[in-house]
Amino acid sequence: MNKGIEKALEIVLFFMPFYIKEDKKMDVNMLETLINSLGFPIVMVGACGFFIWKMYQAQLQDKERLYAELGKATAANEKFAGIISTYTGKLESIENKVDKIQDKVGA
Repeated sequence: MNKGIEKALEIVLFFMPFYIKEDKKMDVNMLETLINSLGFPIVMVGACGFFIWKMYQAQLQDKERLYAELGKATAANEKFAGIISTYTGKLESIENKVDKIQDKVGA
């Protein structure tokens, strides 16, 4: 096997085990056959495309999780807004009472 093919196999084998299921793991002979029959650039384009597809799938899962968390945060914010509104009303009432007391005392 020449040096170029060895380097190509090293690169492809570095990325592929992370994304291929155990029962379908690629071995060196299969990659060597692919590179010899299709050529290194085509095999690398396929490997890169596979990597991009897997990253896209992971991003979609993260997006769904973030939307769920955003929904929870929105509900909590709405609840807090209601509580703050209640306390604002109470504070205004207290301010009015303090103003009346100040008027009576003459301060």
